[in-house]
Amino acid sequence: ERDRLKLLAIKYKSENYWDAYKSSRNRITDALREAKTAYYQVQFDRVKHDPKQAWKTVNKILNRKQKCPDINSVKTQNGEITDPNELAESFNDYFTNIGPDIAKTIHKGDRNFTDYITRVTSNFKFQAVSESKVHRLLLSLNPGKSTGIDKIPAKIIRIASPVIANFLAKIFNRAITSESVPSEWKAARVTPLHKKGPRNLLNNYRPISILPVVSKVFEKVLYEQLHDYLVTNNLLSQHQFGFRRSH
Repeated sequence: ERDRLKLLAIKYKSENYWDAYKSSRNRITDALREAKTAYYQVQFDRVKHDPKQAWKTVNKILNRKQKCPDINSVKTQNGEITDPNELAESFNDYFTNIGPDIAKTIHKGDRNFTDYITRVTSNFKFQAVSESKVHRLLLSLNPGKSTGIDKIPAKIIRIASPVIANFLAKIFNRAITSESVPSEWKAARVTPLHKKGPRNLLNNYRPISILPVVSKVFEKVLYEQLHDYLVTNNLLSQHQFGFRRSH
């Protein structure tokens, strides 16, 4: 109807046809806008608990390209670096030192942090985890979760959960009692993610660290115990919203 009215308006040079065309065009534009809004609202509701998929939806709306271009060179105090191995070393040095460098610039404040801590009489200690608990955590893994340097995908770990849950529970409990985490679980696959500005400057990147999936499962074991203790003893500030569910 809109296109027909436009053709008639052009053919007869009629103001009435032009007004009818504009009215039809505006109705269609409003309807399309409402349909898009409703569609993306459904998409966001579907992925609101999955940050990775949520960002994919945002990038789709903004028509952003998902694949980042390769980093071919960076500028440092010693000049431009193009060798792949030297590039990796430069990013490694920058990412490992940026935290301590920033910490040096932060004012320590006049009060001790212990002044803000709620005193409790109960002591915290990590407890052994059961096989059933580990099995539940393995089944909750997102099959599309990124793979660490061990290259063992979450999908395989999830499928094998009935067989490996018992063994992982024993390994987790050994780590808890020995207060030691296997070094392999602490090795991350780090990817530089460009934030903004020139792509050849190190300070325009931030690191994305991907740990082995098993390491993330062990983190969940410890997190749930520690979180329960903090909540039970009311040790979390009411003003803290970061890294808390439903806040």
